[in-house]
Amino acid sequence: MSEDDEKKLTKTESGFKLTGSRLLVEKPFAYALKSSLLSEICDNCFQRKQVKKCSGCQTLFYCSRECQKQGWKIHRKECPLLFKIKPQILPDAAFFLSRIIFSLERNPDEKSYYTEKDYRKFDDLQSHEEEIRKDKSRMEHIALLSAVLHRYLGQKNVPRFEELVKLYGKMCINSFSILDPDMQCIGSGIYLGGSILDHSCKPNAVTVFKGTTLYVISTEDINHFEWSKVQISYEDLLSLTSKRQAELSKYYYFDCKCPRCLDFDLQNLETSMLCQSANCGGPVYMNNSDASEFACKDCNQPIRNDKVKKYKKFVLAIEEKLANKSSVIVNSDVDKWCQKIATLAHPLNYYYVKLLDLACEEAIKTENWKGAAEYGSQLVSGFRHYYGALNPILGIHLMKLSNLYISLNNKKMAVKHFQEAIKILKLTNNESILTYHLQGLDD
Repeated sequence: MSEDDEKKLTKTESGFKLTGSRLLVEKPFAYALKSSLLSEICDNCFQRKQVKKCSGCQTLFYCSRECQKQGWKIHRKECPLLFKIKPQILPDAAFFLSRIIFSLERNPDEKSYYTEKDYRKFDDLQSHEEEIRKDKSRMEHIALLSAVLHRYLGQKNVPRFEELVKLYGKMCINSFSILDPDMQCIGSGIYLGGSILDHSCKPNAVTVFKGTTLYVISTEDINHFEWSKVQISYEDLLSLTSKRQAELSKYYYFDCKCPRCLDFDLQNLETSMLCQSANCGGPVYMNNSDASEFACKDCNQPIRNDKVKKYKKFVLAIEEKLANKSSVIVNSDVDKWCQKIATLAHPLNYYYVKLLDLACEEAIKTENWKGAAEYGSQLVSGFRHYYGALNPILGIHLMKLSNLYISLNNKKMAVKHFQEAIKILKLTNNESILTYHLQGLDD
């Protein structure tokens, strides 16, 4: 199917959209690769290939003459400027902002259609200028970016500070993280049509990428389709509700009132202990800090105070490690940490799921395939709970599990997880993810 045919699928203004429908396919108005990945990924196609340095700027890399030729429209003006500032590498935000400025110079009235009749231009994007100006840290950041851009572009090519504030606001509020086949961020992009998408912590659509091309895929049936009914998540869904709400307020200037944020049972489950009754396994809600006694929600059996203190101490230790962005688990500590929290925390407890995720990754790094498979299998229910049953992140995890079980010569489990992964990755229509993760799997 050609890209033009794909785009036609996105133009229906009303009707019924099945799960797995492509709602939008769009090229970016402006994009920028992370500076830490410049020598690993082609700046045009955003693929991890063998790349060669541009002989002009000696900063950006391309995988072929064809990609370099295609990227020249974007790179032409910046090429001598990047060479002039070598060996300095522009901060990511400054480089992205400079590309937005160049895109506006080339085509200030560019339109991106999200229906047959409706479109968005850069002028339509929200800047939240008033909120930005009240944000001291962001205003300081703009001042630093302004100084960098003046050195890089020259004074006459940098917008007035008042206009720069608006450009910065539009960049921060409307940019998408461009993701690789592992759903890891490799860059940022402005998608004019995609900017219409609202947020929900219980989204009914996901965004996936093929190179820099954005695909918006429905993960639920949408009756009487209209764009106001489509929501994606702006934040990582594997997080505490309080943290998501705080970050949405801080970075996007709104208070989330989605169904997930208003579901207090879900919020309580995030920090629940595990009922100590052998025949129950229900959640013990811990959010009432004034309670003298905590009891299981299902069987009402109280939990001993020494268990509560042990759990709270353990949670504080995990929070401290996560806040310091250091690994909670180190080599021989893996089993000890996981065994401790497994006896105290409900299986859908955020800290337990987060620890399993880190433990699985640590086991993979140390080539402990058996441990990785065990932690990864325990992690499936948590990923499904937090990300949703059709999120590509769950599909990728299941594909990794399939690979792990192949390494362990467990064909039955490998096939089981492979089939589950295929359903998700095919439905979310991400051929690049599917192709990438099929590599290394035996027929």
